[in-house]
Amino acid sequence: MPKFRSQLLLEEQIFLYDVWRIAATDQIMPSRSAFSICAIGSLLPYLSLVEFCGQQLSPKVRLTGSGLRDVFGDNPSEILTKTGIAGSLDTIRAVANAKIPMAGAVQLDGSNRVRVWLRLPLGQNGCVEQVLGLDLSVAGSRAPKWAFEQVLQRVK
Repeated sequence: MPKFRSQLLLEEQIFLYDVWRIAATDQIMPSRSAFSICAIGSLLPYLSLVEFCGQQLSPKVRLTGSGLRDVFGDNPSEILTKTGIAGSLDTIRAVANAKIPMAGAVQLDGSNRVRVWLRLPLGQNGCVEQVLGLDLSVAGSRAPKWAFEQVLQRVK
């Protein structure tokens, strides 16, 4: 997964991904109990945790950080469970099915701000039980314009 890591735009994404990989040790993904929230305390306001009940892919939002309302501009739990929104339900289901992390960026309506997201599977015995999400809203100046354009093209 070194290629995936190299495609991440923000230091926060790289940090969370590295903590996730360390927690996974030699597994394809870490379990929720192996993943320590203490290690990522500064990111808590921007995290979400979506849980899958049994074999069904009907998710239940278990956690939405206090900063996500500012990122999404609305109720984060509702947005995370809607289809047709990058990083939301379609992506969360894809992460659960493929058992791999996914990341992307979405231009926010009529501004130079971009919502940058990361989705990481958590589970055991090859079964995804939860998907951990990180969503940040950043100004285009936070990363070079060419980097955002490249990410936006990959997402489309």
